[in-house]
Amino acid sequence: MTATVEGAGTSTARGFGVGRGIAAGTRFTGIGADGTEPGTEIELTEIELTSTDTAGAVGVEIAGNAGAGSAGAGISVGHPQPPPAAVQGGHRWEPTSPCTPGCLPDAGALPRVSTARVAARMVALTLLVAVFALGAVVLPLFDAHRRARALRLIFRTVLRAIGVRMVHTGAERFDAGPGTGGVLVVANHLSWLDIMVLGAVQPVRMVAKREVRDWPVLGAVATRAGTLFVDRARLRGLPTLVADTARALRDGAAVGLFPEGTTWCGAAMGEFRRAGFQAAVDAGVAVRPVAQRMRLLDGTPTSMGAFVGADTLLDSILRVLRLPGLLFEIEVLPLLPSTDTDRRELAYAARRAVCAATGVSVATAAPPRTASPAARHDQLRTAA
Repeated sequence: MTATVEGAGTSTARGFGVGRGIAAGTRFTGIGADGTEPGTEIELTEIELTSTDTAGAVGVEIAGNAGAGSAGAGISVGHPQPPPAAVQGGHRWEPTSPCTPGCLPDAGALPRVSTARVAARMVALTLLVAVFALGAVVLPLFDAHRRARALRLIFRTVLRAIGVRMVHTGAERFDAGPGTGGVLVVANHLSWLDIMVLGAVQPVRMVAKREVRDWPVLGAVATRAGTLFVDRARLRGLPTLVADTARALRDGAAVGLFPEGTTWCGAAMGEFRRAGFQAAVDAGVAVRPVAQRMRLLDGTPTSMGAFVGADTLLDSILRVLRLPGLLFEIEVLPLLPSTDTDRRELAYAARRAVCAATGVSVATAAPPRTASPAARHDQLRTAA
């Protein structure tokens, strides 16, 4: 792992190491070669983890020395941090991501298809969205099996039309099989492509931000598809969302959730917010972790398909359309039972599983504290 020396006396590093994340709140010691100057990349030869509970932390504290004459110099790793609660908009629990278009590779350094090919893909995407909108009206007339098969076909067709090849590994379905009951599907959130990739495996009712409901065409489609909307800026709506999600799970639905609450570029991963996991506990259904990764056609990991920061949806779509192709890997990981556990434990276990599968190394929260069933129930009902 490498980092950049910022100068003597600096005590806070900014962000995560690209590809090998260091979570906020992690303390470690780094020792570089003699004579290291500020601005020089150094190899960290000693890492000491002394703090593991990262909830709410915003900085990576550094202790150590970067070579002769630079004792105590701070280091900066390659991925930015979320802003402190004091300077970010909204309430302190509102999901934030430090990812910006600066996390993306230089598009000019990558191969591109012709303008005519981009235009053809855009036309195909527009037509297929129109078909999907029509299908949202017609599909409820089908039985569940035919409806699911038609939706998978639509999602797969859209992905192929825009040059995205899905690579599916792990379990065949999100649930344990037809008729086995509901399941809460939780995945790392990268892009607007995520929902289509999940739907191409097995149709799910998504939990989505309220703004999606107002999107032209897609908002109406999402509403007809039974999407559960959440206002991320208003905490008081969470109990209703959890109750609605639990009801859908009891009815046998596969419900999809992005517990980071917003998109990240894939080089690092946000905390898994715990509130959504309460629905699985209340409904007594399993949680299915899902790991998502993006690669170029040559297998190189990429964030070109990410939808982050001040990026517009159109900008992100065009980046994907201009690529010769994009591999979108989805790995369906083993089920996590929700019995004899709580939402904190479930969120921790799901995030650990997704981190391990994606290769994003993050010093995650400490193993959850256990409590008696009665105390745990009270905690779950009163926690924000």
